[in-house]
Order: sequence, then C-alpha cells, then structure tokens
Amino acid sequence: MRGFLSAAARAVLLVVLVSLGACASDEPSESEHVAALPVPAVRNDITTAVSEAGLDTLTRLLRETGLGDSLRGEGPYTLFAPTDLAFTELPGGSPDGITPADLAAMLTYHVISGRFETSSLAGSMDINTLHGSSVTFTVGYDDATVSDASGHTANLVMPDMNVDNGVVHIIDRVLMPGPVAGR
Repeated sequence: MRGFLSAAARAVLLVVLVSLGACASDEPSESEHVAALPVPAVRNDITTAVSEAGLDTLTRLLRETGLGDSLRGEGPYTLFAPTDLAFTELPGGSPDGITPADLAAMLTYHVISGRFETSSLAGSMDINTLHGSSVTFTVGYDDATVSDASGHTANLVMPDMNVDNGVVHIIDRVLMPGPVAGR
C-alpha cells in the first residue's frame, strides 16, 4: 500500500505516540485517542468493526437510526467513521438534539456504496454518498483526507480497516452534507 505503514508498523507507531504523549501533556491529542482504540482481531462487517474499534458514539447512532442494520448487509460499503472526540466538536458538543431526519442525513453522508481503499486512489476523487451528495476523497503520498460539501476536511487517522462487506476509515471530524437543523 503506497505511502501507508503496514499494520505491524502502525501498531508500533501508535504505542510510541501514546508513550510520547503521556510525557508531553495532560490533554490527550487526537492521535492518542485513536491510539487508545482497540483494534479488533476479526472484523466481519462494518457495524461490528465500528463497535469493536471503540467508536461508541457512532455505534449508538448507527443503532438508533437503523443504519447499522443496513451496514451489516452484503455491501460493499465504505464508511468514514468519526471518532468520539469528533462528535464533541459538533455545535452543542454532541449529536444529541439533532432531529432524527438530520441525523440520518448526516450518517448516510459518511457511507459510500462500494469499496474505496487508500491504495486504490491517487490524487482526488469526488464520490457520491448514500445521502446523495458527494465528498472529495484525497490520497497523498503519506496521508489521506475526505472533504465535505462545506469544504471542511477530515484526516483519515486510521485508514483501510477491511471487513467482509467493505472498508472503514476512522476520521477526526464529522462530515456535514449542509446545515444541521434541530439545534
């Protein structure tokens, strides 16, 4: 996979990042939050992988909206999965209070029909989401990002978690298809 570390090298790097971060500051960084996420040994579907990765807020929202059941289906799907910390950066500090319709729109904006791994892309590509709007997926030599309709960019902090029915990319920001009502 061009520009990305092997799984073993990533695991060693994450341990080093956590160790260095513990010495530097009391406030955990996004890397430390991701480094603390357990990496599941077996990932048979997207919903299970999200749950086993410790993405509690996303797991709860997928269950509440019913999208989690869909993501257990045959697929393939690509999911851009925001960290719990990313959800705290929403207006109001959480997804609570977002109308059910807007919540469903926000979540389907994170899902793409098809398997899009970082190794299969070079440069930028606009890809339609299940929401109906597109995101821009960009892969560079040593990083990858996804940008929403508002031009906000999320970094793929843990790309290419492959499962039987697709791939999960953990990101550091919640993508928005447009303004969110219900606040």
